[in-house]
Amino acid sequence: MKIVRFLSVLLFVVVLFSTSCVQPKKSKPTITVSVLPQKYFADQIVGNKMDVMCMIPAGSNPESYDPSPNQLIKLNKSLAYMAVGNLGFELAWLNKLKQNHPELKLVDTSDSISLIIVDEHSDTKNPAMIDHNHIGPDPHTWSSPKSSRILATNIYKAVIDIDAKNKKYYTANFTKLLAEIDSTDSQITRKLKMVKNRSFLIYHPALTYLAHDYGLDQYSVEFNGKEPTPQHLKSLINVAQKEKIKVIFVQKEFDVKNAAILAKETGCRVVQIDPLNYKWAKGLTDIVDALVE
Repeated sequence: MKIVRFLSVLLFVVVLFSTSCVQPKKSKPTITVSVLPQKYFADQIVGNKMDVMCMIPAGSNPESYDPSPNQLIKLNKSLAYMAVGNLGFELAWLNKLKQNHPELKLVDTSDSISLIIVDEHSDTKNPAMIDHNHIGPDPHTWSSPKSSRILATNIYKAVIDIDAKNKKYYTANFTKLLAEIDSTDSQITRKLKMVKNRSFLIYHPALTYLAHDYGLDQYSVEFNGKEPTPQHLKSLINVAQKEKIKVIFVQKEFDVKNAAILAKETGCRVVQIDPLNYKWAKGLTDIVDALVE
């Protein structure tokens, strides 16, 4: 009798344990961002409290990227979309995403940033002939620590609005992130003090805010979102020779053919950069180090 009772109790414990093991885990809230630097900032702030989905994967062009069907399905789970604001991908897709997901909270993470405006009179010199296949505000606000500080603050405020009960946790994480951003700002300022030649060529003008905030001159190879004309290439060669420019930056998402032509004619080094690097600080300091060399 005791054996039967013991076996019954044992069976009950085994069944209870097995049932508890197969219970589905409670999913975390999800927020969505456009580019990997945003995801880095959001990840640092939300920690283990939320999942962060990034719409534009590494190696993709944020001006022309089309989301996959799987991404659109996953977006159903997202509580908020934290847009860069004025990015080519967002201009093409954000209204559609909002129509399909009317409850989705939209956040402009470039809000309160002093945007650099491009019009038909913009020059190739900083603030650059900024092409994003449209005329208007330059969207690359994450390319400078000074504007990134505001961008991260906007993400933090949106997260608090979504999940106020964990504000203390998010605030502690946000404070650490701000310290990292300020440290990156100091590093860039210190390194650029050693740079006499403050001009550079770049295939796609993704460093407008970095150039603006740290006294650099950016010359874009792209012209109005298109391949450069022979006349434009000739003018860039003249500028590079006159200003003794030493480097031409190319993002890994873009063709290096025209950059190679310029490099041959001017003696510039072609340096591949990744301003969309998830490791935001490294992406920027690598760029500055190339200018220092």
